[in-house]
Amino acid sequence: MTRWPRHSATTCPSDCWHDRDPTLSTLLLGVDGGATKTVALVADAGGTVIGAGRAGSSDIHSGLPEEAAVAEVVASVREAAAVAGVEVSDLRCAVFSLCGADWSEDVDYYEEHLGDVLALTGHISVMNDAFGALRAGTRDGIGAALVLGTGAAVAARGERGTTWFSGFRMEASGASEFGRLAYELLIRGEYGAGPVPSFRPAALEAFGVPSVEELIHAVMRRGGLGRRSLARLAPMLLEAGHRGDPLVVPIIEEHGRMLAGYVRRAAQRVSLSGDRPTVVTSGGVFRHHCADLADAFHAELDDFDVRASDAEPVYGALLAAFDLARVDADIERLRQSGPDTGYFATS
Repeated sequence: MTRWPRHSATTCPSDCWHDRDPTLSTLLLGVDGGATKTVALVADAGGTVIGAGRAGSSDIHSGLPEEAAVAEVVASVREAAAVAGVEVSDLRCAVFSLCGADWSEDVDYYEEHLGDVLALTGHISVMNDAFGALRAGTRDGIGAALVLGTGAAVAARGERGTTWFSGFRMEASGASEFGRLAYELLIRGEYGAGPVPSFRPAALEAFGVPSVEELIHAVMRRGGLGRRSLARLAPMLLEAGHRGDPLVVPIIEEHGRMLAGYVRRAAQRVSLSGDRPTVVTSGGVFRHHCADLADAFHAELDDFDVRASDAEPVYGALLAAFDLARVDADIERLRQSGPDTGYFATS
């Protein structure tokens, strides 16, 4: 277990910038990197967002070259700095909350390469992306968080600062996993291994094909869409479960129980105490209008205060930068000065 937020290995001198007047030209950076997109925000010490940037996946475990994932993070930061009208080297405190920071060596890799490429002269802290969601959804960063987007991640932080996050220590979940499950049901139904799922017509429409055979070909052929495209089937699975499809309802219910189990165990690992500890949920899957998965998840955690975060995780990374800089910030002011909601939409 580690302390959060984590400083880089660079020794902070006694006359470090954050020991001076924090209102003097202090610029802070928060970055949220996901499996699909990366968003960077630059803010001034008064708590106003002055620049935003967006790029692709930050995940160095995606199967693409690691340098490509780092390049996406770098691109988002450079765009945010350009919009703010500042140099990247002017950013005095940077927190990167990244999908892909799943092991200690991943954190080291990001810190080394981001620091070198961006030539950041201030503090750099890298943490798993679930911590950004946790900080965005709580007053003090204490509690547990479940992020359910393209993938899934769990993080927890206790009152004494002890932290834990899932990384690869949990089963696959999120839109990619729901899409895979839907794909398997389609194949079973088409080739005689099971009943035809009710979402078959919607799935064919989503891929613009007339048959399951052609859907499979579109995904799996050389130069095809690839397995990542299966995530577009996730909404159909959720909707079928909501309509009571007997093939899907047990999947949704079991998934909710499974996710709740990981969150409960994470809370135990960091010794969360008190009456009804906070659990924050975040991510596009939880924002889907069919709430059956959320209901199953909530039912297993009725002794926790489970709340959906309405703040984008990047604001949590930015708040963590303010925490690291020992500067107070108001998340509502940050959000009001930040990009419109559509800026954060996953395509």
